[in-house]
Formats: sequence, structure tokens, C-alpha cells
Amino acid sequence: MSNVPSKPAGTAPRRLFPLPTPVQWALCVLVVILTVVLVVQSWATTKPQAEAEPLLMQPLDLNQASRQELRLLPGVGDKLAERIVEYRRLRGGFRNVEELRSVAGIGPVTLARLRNWVTVGDDPIPATNGSSAMSVAADVGEPAPKMARAKSKVDEAAGKIINVNHANADELRQLPGIGPTLSQRIIETRNEKGPFQSAEDLRRVKGIGKKTVEKIKPYVAF
Repeated sequence: MSNVPSKPAGTAPRRLFPLPTPVQWALCVLVVILTVVLVVQSWATTKPQAEAEPLLMQPLDLNQASRQELRLLPGVGDKLAERIVEYRRLRGGFRNVEELRSVAGIGPVTLARLRNWVTVGDDPIPATNGSSAMSVAADVGEPAPKMARAKSKVDEAAGKIINVNHANADELRQLPGIGPTLSQRIIETRNEKGPFQSAEDLRRVKGIGKKTVEKIKPYVAF
């Protein structure tokens, strides 16, 4: 017969390192906390760029900032940065931050988002003449012949913002692509259907299409 003692029946195996119940609960709480922290960090790193703070040390001067600097502003991409620069060169610079509303694509929400991150210096840059208008066309990718044909009206309107809800026929004819017939139609439409709310609203006028609206956007206010 073997001398090895047999284990009593029904005896549970002993744990090498038993953990007290309070320690087990503490570990569970720690795991939950770590999980929450990881989830929050993951959400923060995937937060949309438009909601993030711009990477700027101080507000940008709208009359001095380059395209690359303007793209650091919240909600400003390549196209909008180009429009800001084009408007600045054609107009001789911004007079105040509110004038950003005259740039196509900047509405009240975008302006409110930009207000704390932009400023306007005391010395606006010189307005463009006919030859520099050609260089503006090259910068924004617009065909030079088209700009050359519109040069006289661009020069005439440079430095001006025309409020189409108050302008007379002579003032409206200063806008690119607007002649005597269209200026009269703008006034008639304004009188019959009420004030215009935006540049796109001008498409209510017979003879004004998408291309004409794009031409006159930098020069109109409402």
C-alpha cells in the first residue's frame, strides 16, 4: 500500500496569493478610471480642427498676414485665405475687422469665430493699379485676359464698397459686369421684391448668373 496521504474529499484548492475583497474592488475602480481617461484622450485627439484653438501667439494683422498665416485661423482654408488676400490688394487693405464680412464666404458665424484672432493695423497697403490686377489674377488662378477686360471697372471700384440696396444706377455700373441694363434691373428688382440679403440674392435679377455674382462679390455690401 502507498504511504502518500490522500486529500480529503470536497476540499477546494488553495490560492497562492489570495486578494482581500476590498483590494479587488479597488482594482475594479482603477480599471474603470483608466478606461474613462483613455476615452477622453481619444476624443480630444480626434476633435474637429475647426473647434480647436488656432496655433497663434497673437492676433494676425489682416493687412500684413500671408496666405500661410491666414490658414492658421479657425475656419479659414486655402480658398478663403486667397479671397482675403485678393480683397486686401484690390481694396488697399482692410479698414476694420468688420470689413471681413465683405469677403465672399465669411458670414456672421465665421466673423465671430475670427474676431479674437485678427486685427487691423494703422497703415492699409496701397490699392492695386491695372498692372497689379493682372498679378492678382495669376495668384488666384484667374485667366489674365478676363481680368484685363474688367480692368477699368476694377480700378474704378477699388477702395469702394457699393451697397446695392442704396446705390443708384451710376454707382451700380461701377461693378464688374454690370452695365446700364443690369443696373436698372437691379433697382427694379430691389423695389419690387425688397432689399437684397447677400450677393447670391442678386441672382433674382434677370441676366445675373453665377459668374457675374462671383465677379462683383468683393465689391458689394448689403
